[in-house]
Amino acid sequence: MKLAFTLLLLNLILSFLIFQVIKFFIRLTKIALVFLKFFVISFFHQSEPVKDIQKTVQQKREKIRTELKTKANKLIKDLQVQEKAFQSQKKEFKKALSYERKVGRYQATFVWFFIILFTIFFDDIKYAYLNWKINNQSTQNHQPKDYFLTVNTKPLNSIVTIININRKYHLGMWLKPGKYIIQVEHPDYFNEYRCITIKNHNISINVQLKKR
Repeated sequence: MKLAFTLLLLNLILSFLIFQVIKFFIRLTKIALVFLKFFVISFFHQSEPVKDIQKTVQQKREKIRTELKTKANKLIKDLQVQEKAFQSQKKEFKKALSYERKVGRYQATFVWFFIILFTIFFDDIKYAYLNWKINNQSTQNHQPKDYFLTVNTKPLNSIVTIININRKYHLGMWLKPGKYIIQVEHPDYFNEYRCITIKNHNISINVQLKKR
């Protein structure tokens, strides 16, 4: 008896649950049909204002897309023109730089050539300049009968002494007419003596010492 009642109770509970599940699915189906009907109506039966709005939006989109495409093409063309101009300027700059380097090499070669020549002929240039300076020197502070003496020595750092006067020798010094004894000395060379006579003109002599 109890077993039969229990089975009956379980059967009722199971039937109730099945009913509730079927009822839930029926409601869910109705709701889905309502939404489907709404979307179908909205898709196939759009109102005129909505269509107009969509058309306007589409036209604006097309217009904006066209404008952007035009601006992009113009920008690309401008960039291409600027790139061509830059490449042209780059070529001109390289050409100018190559020319400047070539000129710089020529200038450097000329400067070194001038330095070498100046070094070789330094002594001759020095004596030529001193003689020119002495020949063009003003004689206002000297008596008309004074003449200058120049002693060119080799080696250059030799010591020149005029024995028979008390004055110290310097290049192009002024002397009165007369006889003078000149001594040229250097620690590494033999001394050399010269006797000169100044009469009525300037005197320039060359003295080359002999190695010890």
